[in-house]
Amino acid sequence: MVELYDAKGDLHLDLANEGHPELAGVYSRQRADATLKLAPEDLMSDLVGDLSHLSFATLSAPGDPPPPGSAVRGWVSVEDDSGRHTFVVPAAGATPDQLQAFANMKLLINEYYTHVGGLQFVTNPQGHDIFRGPK
Repeated sequence: MVELYDAKGDLHLDLANEGHPELAGVYSRQRADATLKLAPEDLMSDLVGDLSHLSFATLSAPGDPPPPGSAVRGWVSVEDDSGRHTFVVPAAGATPDQLQAFANMKLLINEYYTHVGGLQFVTNPQGHDIFRGPK
């Protein structure tokens, strides 16, 4: 699982391995939003590898992301077999290197995220009306 949160635009993107056992039915139930997408295993492996080239391992620390409402500029979190690691960028006092790394990680994750299709369960009883002719 790779998660990105950017407080500046309140952007939250989540990509998970399509084989993730807890998420197998995610597209089969109604959700509040469609930020979570399931990606093929090889794509997730490539993404984690690309994040390592952007110094994710050295910038991150073991543990979960900060709770909502925390004073952060944003964060990137990766959960794999070794556990969960999170790179947190503080709202104040972030170094230029942290800001540059976060911008690069954000661009990378967005690139992968954009190219993965996502589905959303929607309840819309009037939705069939778009297939009917004018009244």
